[in-house]
Amino acid sequence: MPRGKTNPSKTFHKTIRRLLDEGKYDEIIQSIRTFDESDATILPDTIANVLANFQHISTPSNQETIDYLLSLIKEENYTELVYTSLIKIYAECDPMILKYYEMMKKNGIPVKRRTLAPIFEHSHTYNFLFFNEAKVQGVSLTIEDYSNILSNLTHSCH
Repeated sequence: MPRGKTNPSKTFHKTIRRLLDEGKYDEIIQSIRTFDESDATILPDTIANVLANFQHISTPSNQETIDYLLSLIKEENYTELVYTSLIKIYAECDPMILKYYEMMKKNGIPVKRRTLAPIFEHSHTYNFLFFNEAKVQGVSLTIEDYSNILSNLTHSCH
């Protein structure tokens, strides 16, 4: 792009970041739809940032909104933040956790603690499996992670 010209996708990314920083969550999805209708490209990082803050966004159908957001980027362009955000969104749905975790591994995206933390916090079924994954992959866990693992293990025994 020649000097002096601004990239509309980067400008839009900054706009979405500003809306997120200012807590104007109700404007984000509509802004994305409007920008998408202009046939401009939305950066994967823009979608990743929206998904990372999805718990603050209220829509009539969260699943439709998530599907729409994911349709804006190709699966091969999913970043660690996209996968981590999806795992966080679906933290209480074990099949979805497994789906996105396996996709992440298949695509060679390194697993970080922030990917595993929501699983340890919410999943009663796969805590120990992911604890083993963390150890095998050398992911350092915090005392909070260990506490959640033990809490879920003892909770599932009752």
